[in-house]
Amino acid sequence: MLINFKDKGKWGYYNSQTQKTIPAQFQEDSDFVNGFAIVKQYSNLCYGVIDEDGHEIIPFIFSRIERQKNGLFKAGPEFAYGLIDNMGQELMACDYTQIQFKKPIKNDIINSDTYEEPYDWKSDYRDAFEDDPEAVWGRKW
Repeated sequence: MLINFKDKGKWGYYNSQTQKTIPAQFQEDSDFVNGFAIVKQYSNLCYGVIDEDGHEIIPFIFSRIERQKNGLFKAGPEFAYGLIDNMGQELMACDYTQIQFKKPIKNDIINSDTYEEPYDWKSDYRDAFEDDPEAVWGRKW
């Protein structure tokens, strides 16, 4: 587990032995969730995603990134979204004002097949892309 710290106005991360594992270099930070953190660079003032080793997973080219379920991230410029997985693979281009799955997921909290928006992400999203192109929809510009 990594813990964020601030040094001279920049954010970085310590490990549990209080060793600096990712040096203070970010303008904004977030907690690590499932091994990934959304951070903002000073150099270009853009957001990206790093793993617990500090490796860039999603490049620092986005004005905003939002964490979604199942290792997905919505990312894009100011008024559009794309969908990127936790391996940095673009699943949908940044051409959408909204992205949702038509099929809700079933889990311990949500037991119904139908409920009002907002929809949750379908747990087997890769299968949804391959088997049912209508499972994902977005509102384009």
